[in-house]
Order: sequence, then structure tokens, then C-alpha cells
Amino acid sequence: PLHIVQVDHHLMDIILRLQSGRVIGRPWLTVALDLFSRMPVGFYISFEAPSYVSVMHCLKHAILPKEQYLEQVLSQVKAQPGTMMDSKFSSEWPCFGLMDTLVLDNGLEFHSQNLLDALSQLGSSIEYNPKRTPRYKGKVERFFQTLNSKLIHTLDGTTFSNTQQRGDYESEKNAKLTIQDLMLLVTKFVVDEYSNTYHEGIKDCPIHRWTKGTEKHPVRLLSNLE
Repeated sequence: PLHIVQVDHHLMDIILRLQSGRVIGRPWLTVALDLFSRMPVGFYISFEAPSYVSVMHCLKHAILPKEQYLEQVLSQVKAQPGTMMDSKFSSEWPCFGLMDTLVLDNGLEFHSQNLLDALSQLGSSIEYNPKRTPRYKGKVERFFQTLNSKLIHTLDGTTFSNTQQRGDYESEKNAKLTIQDLMLLVTKFVVDEYSNTYHEGIKDCPIHRWTKGTEKHPVRLLSNLE
């Protein structure tokens, strides 16, 4: 676990609104995926285009324990007037730590000197995908596809993956969710559903694979850095 982590961005197939009701558009999702277990170890959702900032937010989320984040994402949604969600997580998200190698594409945000310096201080190396070789991002792309089919395409305001799928559905008119709502729903999907579902690629559930892997090979923690 965390020997190789792939980071990539995805323009999400859903239109969101502000709490005031104004439609704002489609958000970006940045995910850090552990290739050993296929567990997402961190993510970041924002309306800003992919940048050094979104990468660093995602990596911070991946490195730190998740208990405080899980409490925060629940409290943000519950604090909204008239929210339709009052939920708890049925599983834990014990996936965090320092990655050994980050696999990235050749986007400008991944070549930031600030990013390179930060990873050097954390003892993490970078491996860039060869140009024009999308197969190198296959595993994280597969996660995006699973997230879309199992969650995003079932939500109000989804744009689906193409106009043929969308048909006559009016995505903007049906947009009801805020970014806080979406963060909770994506988190619940990762923690309660995806992590506990059998994954054909690893012949196991991602969370089981993570747990068994870390028992044999404990991950490096931020607190252990000298």
C-alpha cells in the first residue's frame, strides 16, 4: 500500500448549485488512487480548473488521517437549512500515509517546482506517464467510470457521459445538489460502498486488500518524518 499512487483529474458529470439556488456548473474531482489496493486515499472537489492547489489539497487529504474530515463533511451538510441528508458512515476510512511514488501525467500542474520540492521533503518520488499513452492511467480512469455509473449518473443534475445517454434530461433544470452535498455523497460511496465491493482487478475488496497489505507492510506516516 502507498508504494505507487496515481493522481488524476476528472470533470464530473453533474451540475451543482449554490445554497442560494443559483446554478454554478460542473466541478472538478482530483483523486489519489493506491494501485495496490485500488483504494482512493484522498480526493478534492472544486470548481477551479486543475492546478497545483488542487493537487496539493488532494495529497494533503491522502496523507492525513480521515477522522476529522469525516466529521467535518457530515457537519457541513447538516448545517445547511432544509438539507435532505442526515447520515452517518457505516464503515471507516483508515487509508492514509506517505506515498513512495506518485504516478502523474504531463499536465503543467504536475510539473510545479513547489510540488516537486514538497514531495522531495516527504521522501516521495515522481513518475510521469509517457506522452500519448492513456493506458498508463487505466486504473484511475476505471475508478472514475465506476463512480459515474454507480453514483454520479444516479443523482439530480447529472449530465451523464454524453448527449446520447442524457437524451431529453434537463441537467441544469434538475440540479439540486451543492458541492457540500456532493462531497458527502462521494465520501459515502468511497467509504461504505466502493471499499467493500469485490474488485475483479485485485480479486478482493479494496479495503480488505488495504488492511492485509498494511499489516505486512506498514505505511510511512507524516509523524514519523524526522
